[in-house]
Amino acid sequence: MATVSMDKVNKVYENGFHAVKDMDMEVADGEFMVLVGPSGCGKTTTLRMVAGLEDVTSGTLRIGGKVVNDGTPKERDIAMVFQNYALYPHMTVAENIGFALKLRHLPKDQIRAKVNEAAKILDLTEWLDRKPGLLSGGQRQRVAMGRAIVREPSVFLMDEPLSNLDAKLRVQMRAEVQRIQRRINVATIYVTHDQIEAMTMGDRVIVMRDGMLQQVDTPQNLYDSPDNVFVAAFIGSPAMNLYDAVLGEDARSIKLGSQQVDLPDTVAIKRPALRSYIGKDVVVGMRPENLRAASPDYTGPTLIGNVELVEALGSELVVHFTIDANRVLAEGAVDQDEAAAVKDGEGVARVVPDTRVKPGDKLPFAVDIEDMYFFDTETDLAIRDLARKRRNGMADNRWIRASDQDRENAAELLSEAYAVGRLGREELDKRATAAYSATTWGELRDLTADLALAARRTALPSAAVASRRAPWRTHRGLPGQMTWIYALMFGACLCGMIAPLAPWVTAVLMAVALLLAAAIGTQPVP
Repeated sequence: MATVSMDKVNKVYENGFHAVKDMDMEVADGEFMVLVGPSGCGKTTTLRMVAGLEDVTSGTLRIGGKVVNDGTPKERDIAMVFQNYALYPHMTVAENIGFALKLRHLPKDQIRAKVNEAAKILDLTEWLDRKPGLLSGGQRQRVAMGRAIVREPSVFLMDEPLSNLDAKLRVQMRAEVQRIQRRINVATIYVTHDQIEAMTMGDRVIVMRDGMLQQVDTPQNLYDSPDNVFVAAFIGSPAMNLYDAVLGEDARSIKLGSQQVDLPDTVAIKRPALRSYIGKDVVVGMRPENLRAASPDYTGPTLIGNVELVEALGSELVVHFTIDANRVLAEGAVDQDEAAAVKDGEGVARVVPDTRVKPGDKLPFAVDIEDMYFFDTETDLAIRDLARKRRNGMADNRWIRASDQDRENAAELLSEAYAVGRLGREELDKRATAAYSATTWGELRDLTADLALAARRTALPSAAVASRRAPWRTHRGLPGQMTWIYALMFGACLCGMIAPLAPWVTAVLMAVALLLAAAIGTQPVP
């Protein structure tokens, strides 16, 4: 039995691709931890680093309190269940399950006892003499798990083990995996892209995006209190309805397109932070189950939607509607094909099955204000009164993906700091280049944290500020003069290729470029 911990673990491939970024994770002994996120978010790479199948570029990986960065998979005492089962087709079920024990040269009686015990746990006793080709998908997956169980490892790793199963069998196997994990009580890391699997199976869930941890918490807390727009859009089926909106005066209303939804006083009382967004754009989120069909005598806040489609599921109706507000789609929360199919202003509501509604109707929805979510449009962070921290001490906002507007804002702040004399030319160029290549909001914050107050407190006449405006916005953060140097050098090389009979042209252009570079290098820093 062992714990697993990651401290600022990074994975950078030889081609420069940064697959996992500063990953912090703590899995307790016996805990079922699920890594979930869209394809390409780094969850399988994280699992493979724990298994020893991928090298750790930087950071510290511990299993059972021991640093195992350089340990081989054999030395880590882990067992891994793969997506494609990885069974030997020429061996029987018993031989597959006991193969790892055979390699350890254990006595045959001991191997037989362990295989029978695992088969009993997995309900495979009557299939021990059959080969994998004669088994169903669920039975093959249980054989793969049995092969891992008999090894009695310290840590279980599962890489999307149910993705090859049909929907009905997947539901059944979810319960089987949980039952087995509870029985053997070993720290388990489970990777999936299916958020329903994550919510129903994990003790805690880590949501990942672009190699970065977005939020880690219990499934219910993820659903009830998403830290940002991505988590809100990714967790939940159907997904949360997210719209651009404007907060009204005194936080007493919210404007969604042409409709205004009144907010009771309790909203501002429970969320004082909303007062700083009065008159500003926010992102509003509403879960489908919190939009109910309003009865004729309902007098509370409503939202009127144009019904596009009605899906009858027996226990409920799923109503697809549109309003004239901009629908917010979190990048990566849905695949490109699904995002392209979403209409602007489209939303989903779950209503009782006896609701009389059909496509083409205008249906008023009773809005559950208490369960409405608000997010900052700049950072995508949830608007809360107290800054929350994830477990392991990670601040929420540091790992939010930086947008182009975030980078532009940082660039403007650097420019202002240069204009008022807080930054020299060399430091400006260095920070500007870093700002344009930054991928997270935390990186931008680090580049500008010491300038935020100083740049705004120092007052200079507008003419003086204009005379010191940074010339570096050209060419992605490089000084404007450097652009000319590169142009001259390129011209020299071009002349050398197309006009070999006139080498003096190349020589002149190179000389001018070098003189200009020398002149810039000798200029005093303001």
